[in-house]
Amino acid sequence: MRPYCLEANCISRHGAENALSSHLPDLDVELFPYVGDTVLLPPHLEAALVERLGAKGSRAALTEAGLSNMREEDLDQVLRKLLQVPAELAHRTEQARLGAESADARTWHLDMCRVREAWAVAGGPYDFEWGTLCLGQVDTGYTSHPAFGFPDQPSVRVELARDFMESPPPGDGRDPLTGGSGGHGTASGSLINAYDMITPCLGVAPRVPLVPTRISDCVIIDDRADEFESAVRYLVDEVQVGVINVSMGTFARLLPPAPLVRALDHAYDRGVIVCCAAGNVPVPQWPAYPARLARSIAVAGVTQKARRWALSSSGDWVDFSAPAKQVWRAISRRGCDYDFARTGGGTTFAAAMTSGAAALWLLRHDQTIANRYGEPWQRIEAFRLMACRTAWRPSGWDVDAGLGSGILNVAALMDPQYLPDPRELERR
Repeated sequence: MRPYCLEANCISRHGAENALSSHLPDLDVELFPYVGDTVLLPPHLEAALVERLGAKGSRAALTEAGLSNMREEDLDQVLRKLLQVPAELAHRTEQARLGAESADARTWHLDMCRVREAWAVAGGPYDFEWGTLCLGQVDTGYTSHPAFGFPDQPSVRVELARDFMESPPPGDGRDPLTGGSGGHGTASGSLINAYDMITPCLGVAPRVPLVPTRISDCVIIDDRADEFESAVRYLVDEVQVGVINVSMGTFARLLPPAPLVRALDHAYDRGVIVCCAAGNVPVPQWPAYPARLARSIAVAGVTQKARRWALSSSGDWVDFSAPAKQVWRAISRRGCDYDFARTGGGTTFAAAMTSGAAALWLLRHDQTIANRYGEPWQRIEAFRLMACRTAWRPSGWDVDAGLGSGILNVAALMDPQYLPDPRELERR
């Protein structure tokens, strides 16, 4: 059978990661929680070890790191085991060992993507005039977190929020903080439109009106395809949003569920930009939907050092990358309703930042977009092409590594000289 992932018993996960980092100092080293006391070594890290140390040296390094009982697994076998893993474990990352937080540590992701420079050009972040522009979110719902301006001036359109898990729907879209991913919508939403100068917790598009929809209490939506389609159609047809953020995805499917395909087609034909998290499963052969669908904007993840985040999904279907590890964000969970953190990682954050960037792009070039792109789908492809062309590449960036064309550059998206000619755009 063809090997896909390496399974290894892990005595100390942090110890193993630190030991492997000594051999791979230029890479982000993180191990994927698997079953019981085992972990998966991301294939690109295994390949890097073999390239630098040779096959024998690589196995010695793994043994020294406390990793043992190594065996190769077929993808189907890995899939069967992962299906037994609770969602919160499959997406869990260890608490980062952080000292005192500085403002720079809380806003590095904005600097990496040149967000402040974009604000200076677009007239923010204090007083953006969003007009009728709204941004939709398909997630676990919302909470009344102060980062969204609650209770005085919330940027969440509470009256439009919906819960498609209700029977019959729609409910009010509030996140009850249950299941494996309670509070996920708050975290992702804060990277879109939060405005809290004191903490500071700032989204890429501060105070853009956000319309949350709740379709699941888990980011794995294999069994929520119908709810996904209902939420997307509601946001497109009734709310008439310009952008939809999807920081969720399928986990156990090698083919896309039909409702996800229909939903993306519906949004595409009406010119709504759908930004999707590539996923947090570092197995190249494992597509994540809806990000894998050609009509989405698929975003992978990088670290604060502009390196590949070890657990980011990847592939030739990814458009570009954005920050995904230790990103400062609002959190809500049972027993701690309103807090902030930057532990862990997820392409959730990369997609949310991209959704905020798409909102800024629509605001900045509103009239030009209307005049230049006559077909609704063209505005999606114009955003994709412009974002890919202007993405910045750190030293050593490999465009064939499955992380896309580079790292999101929001400031460049504000420059009208980079708007593509309609003749350059191809319908997908």
